[in-house]
Parts: sequence; structure tokens; C-alpha cells
Amino acid sequence: MKGLKTVLIFWFLWFPSDGYPQVPDSEYPNSMFNPKEVKNDTGLRLTAENASEEGLSWVDLQWPGSASIAEGGSVDIYAQCYKQGVTETAGPGAGISAFVGYSTVNSNPNTWTIWIPASFANQYGTNDEYKIALGNGLAPGIYYYASRFQYNGGTYQ
Repeated sequence: MKGLKTVLIFWFLWFPSDGYPQVPDSEYPNSMFNPKEVKNDTGLRLTAENASEEGLSWVDLQWPGSASIAEGGSVDIYAQCYKQGVTETAGPGAGISAFVGYSTVNSNPNTWTIWIPASFANQYGTNDEYKIALGNGLAPGIYYYASRFQYNGGTYQ
């Protein structure tokens, strides 16, 4: 049916491997913040710290916060990560794999089965930024999306 829109909803919840809880932030009510995070002025942001030296230090489903797209269209979804000694130089950090997943069910992303590899997009300060175009080929409806990263084949973050 022409004219229907596919609506993508940003899903701001991540369950870190250390089980540290995420809590809503009153300054940005549409987001979730890790209490360990030092806040900044970039608006919607979710970060996670990994206590393990084996994983990435910081991961973030960057933006957009939400999007409405015409049937057959797409929207670019961006995610960033950081690891000292890996992501600071220009180009993608060695050993990093980035993914964006989506689901029609608002549930824990760890249960989702659709994950699309994201491509390196940009060096953003000391962070590596990755992106995918999401939406083309999706049936009209509501979708939830999240990002995850993997470093050297380790645990998803």
C-alpha cells in the first residue's frame, strides 16, 4: 500500500556484561545513562563501560533518536566506540566489528536475531564511528533498533 510509513524507534537500553544497571536521566528523559558515565552536551546518548581490558572501553548507539521514513526509504543509523590504543588514529580500529540490529518487538536486544554489520564511517575525535542504512525493504510498521560491538571476536557489547 503506497503512502504508508515505516517508523523506526530508538531503543535506549543496553545490558552490560557486568550487570551494572542503566537508569533514566532526568536531563534527557528519552535516553538512558549509565551512572558511571560523565555526562556531556550531545543530547541522546547511551554509554557502557567494560571493566575488562579485553573489550572496548565505551560503546554508543549515537543517533538518530527516532526516524520516520517513507516506504522503500532508509535512514542512516550511527554508532561509536572507543578503546585506548585502538580507535584514536584515523581509520577503523583493528579487531572491531560493529552491528545494528532491529526487531518489531520491544525487548532486550540480546534476544534479537537480526544484526547487520555496520561499515566504518568516520573518525570522530578518538572514537570510531560506524553506520548502516536501515529501512529499505522493511514492511511498514514500528521497529526498534540497537547497536552492538565486538572486539577481537570477544563478547558482544
